[in-house]
Amino acid sequence: MTARYQRSAAAEAAPMHEETIIYQSERNQFCVLNHTAAFLWEQLAQPQTAEELASGMRQVYFDVAGDRALADVRAALDELAALALITAAT
Repeated sequence: MTARYQRSAAAEAAPMHEETIIYQSERNQFCVLNHTAAFLWEQLAQPQTAEELASGMRQVYFDVAGDRALADVRAALDELAALALITAAT
């Protein structure tokens, strides 16, 4: 079964221009997401797989090839998970 990811309940987000600022209260830490990561963050309002996120990314960013989109999404998910901003969906 493919893993599904969702936003951490402890993370609070606010949009800022084309970026998103996230405050992670458990770590007392702020994080700024660039435009692409902010897009992924918005998509993670509902649990999604890396493949679903990459598909959505290709629909918005037409110049991103399928394999490249999936690799980029997986790298972003790894970073977001390391920062405790996302969790595995239950």
